[in-house]
Amino acid sequence: MERFSIRKEAALTDPQKVIFYPSSKLLETDYSCLFRDESREPYTALSYHDFYEFQVFLGSAGLININGDMYAVQRGDLAFIGMFTPHELHISKDQHYKRFSISLSASRLISMSTAQSNLPDLFRYTENHHPVVHIDEEAFAKYVRLLEHYQSARLDHGQDLLDLAVIHQLLAFAYNDCWTESATDSSDSHYMLMISQLINYINEHLSENLSLATLADQVSYSQYYVCRIFKKMTNKNLSSYILEKRIGEAARLLREGSAVSRAAEAVGFNNYSYFYKSFLRLNGTAPAEYRDRWANAEKH
Repeated sequence: MERFSIRKEAALTDPQKVIFYPSSKLLETDYSCLFRDESREPYTALSYHDFYEFQVFLGSAGLININGDMYAVQRGDLAFIGMFTPHELHISKDQHYKRFSISLSASRLISMSTAQSNLPDLFRYTENHHPVVHIDEEAFAKYVRLLEHYQSARLDHGQDLLDLAVIHQLLAFAYNDCWTESATDSSDSHYMLMISQLINYINEHLSENLSLATLADQVSYSQYYVCRIFKKMTNKNLSSYILEKRIGEAARLLREGSAVSRAAEAVGFNNYSYFYKSFLRLNGTAPAEYRDRWANAEKH
């Protein structure tokens, strides 16, 4: 196997240009898997999200920016994108490409792990484990065979079981092909379990009081420890995540036609001025304007 980084880019300098896509906007459940090509790309801007993403490239696609590093992606490449990791795919206009994309919540990824195979290790970058790994053609053949069989076996009943089966098998292939001892850290698994519990609680109680004291009580750790580990594992402040999650959910409600005040209240904002300023800062437009723009787009 060949691991490579084609070109190192400068660190991101303008965080306001990085778009946050919450799982509530992109995932119907706690996982998804589907084929994508140049005509089926949901977003091409620099963005990050609160779930893991694993991509299998079945053809050359151009360049992918992951956490400020640029990689040329081609057939046989596997890309591992962690939670809150900024990334952007730069598609080559003169090339047809295809990739299989898997999205997994932290709790789903942890639940699929075992004592011998800690799947979050795949998304832990080290000197010997880069976000993009190239698999030689002989080893990559098993990925192709599995995906061809999966694509031809669409079911009227049990499709969710088939989806999970192919996700399991692809992750098993990747764990075997990409495993390095330096990428393993038993403490990370424990930390990620706590992060998963926090994210699940936040998602389920978005309209309620999400004070640091409340969240710390949910995982039975001190407030300082919770903040430090969340920052360590996600490179994001816990308060920033909650705010972005709330604004993302409010945007979804506005797209569905909700009144602005009702959307703000539904996601836990008691201060409309703070909601308005936060929404404007994160989305670049006022809440009412955002809702009206979507309503007009639906009409056309």
